[in-house]
Amino acid sequence: MTSETYSNIKIFKHMDKLRSIQNGVLTSPITIRLKPTNVCQHNCFYCAYRDTDGYMKGSYGFNKMDSIPLDIMKQLLKDIIDMGVKGIILSGGGEPLIYEHIEYVLSTLNDNNIDVGIITNGKNLDKVANLVSEAKWVRVSLDATDPELYSSMRGVKKDEVVNILKGMKHFASIKKLECELGVNYVVNHRNYNNIYDTIKVLKEVGVDHVKFAPRAHYDMDKYHEPFAQNAIDEIEKGKEEFEDENFRVINKYVDYIHMNVIFDRPYKFCPMQQIVPCIAADSWVYICHDKAYFPTGRLGSLKDKTFREIWFSEETYDRFKNFNAKEECKHHCAWDQRNIIINEFLELNEDNVNFI
Repeated sequence: MTSETYSNIKIFKHMDKLRSIQNGVLTSPITIRLKPTNVCQHNCFYCAYRDTDGYMKGSYGFNKMDSIPLDIMKQLLKDIIDMGVKGIILSGGGEPLIYEHIEYVLSTLNDNNIDVGIITNGKNLDKVANLVSEAKWVRVSLDATDPELYSSMRGVKKDEVVNILKGMKHFASIKKLECELGVNYVVNHRNYNNIYDTIKVLKEVGVDHVKFAPRAHYDMDKYHEPFAQNAIDEIEKGKEEFEDENFRVINKYVDYIHMNVIFDRPYKFCPMQQIVPCIAADSWVYICHDKAYFPTGRLGSLKDKTFREIWFSEETYDRFKNFNAKEECKHHCAWDQRNIIINEFLELNEDNVNFI
């Protein structure tokens, strides 16, 4: 288990990519965020893709029944392998582990030594545990361990979280040592009092870490203000009592509240779209996962062209070159801090780099 799980500076392990960006040369992405299906067994009230009161507020072309067809997925995986993409993050959209062809996807990626990260609700984790155990990391979205509370927030049966925790405990016992099992806990007005109890349970289950982040909302400060201090107190109490060298409590709650209300970018150039693009369940390639399902984020459709053809097209090159984040990204940006750091690096004056 490492402390770099959520680090903003991992890109500096890929200096060849940074130099290619600096020189205006388009090379393969390092990682792809892949959303294979929009189908999900849960109905979380705060889901960014389903929440009518959230910051996205339904103003996009999301179809909850979309999935990438097998023929397109096969060609996509071939391109990923041939292009030298190093990592794939499987997420939603929907629940990636119920994608009809998930075993084929995982087997192909594992067999070709492509690093895999998975964001899942955990319901099907036990069913594909052996394949998933090859992943570099698995992050379960779990926002309560109280069965009634969990059920009410996710629209599932009351024994759902009990079964998920059993599956997580089994997975923790069989996964490879280098596979980090984490939990993402989305703090909201209904679950802030269950934080301490959840930390205790998760340590017993055997996860490596739990990260706390705020529910995204179009009015973040106003939404979180009534219960924020209670949430912070519970996080810090759990961290003090249960954190040790094998179990971490990561508090991103306050930081992410402030990040999520910053809708103005201080830079024009967005390097991260060349590093981690997104491919969604509608078979479109997007510049990033914050723009998934928005027409303004599209690079091309895999129904018309292969990923390689789309990525290395003149249109994609021009899109990256002429992209203006100040004008086009007046919304939440998961990569904002990384873009700031990379832009600062790219703009360094070579004559002064020795004065550290």
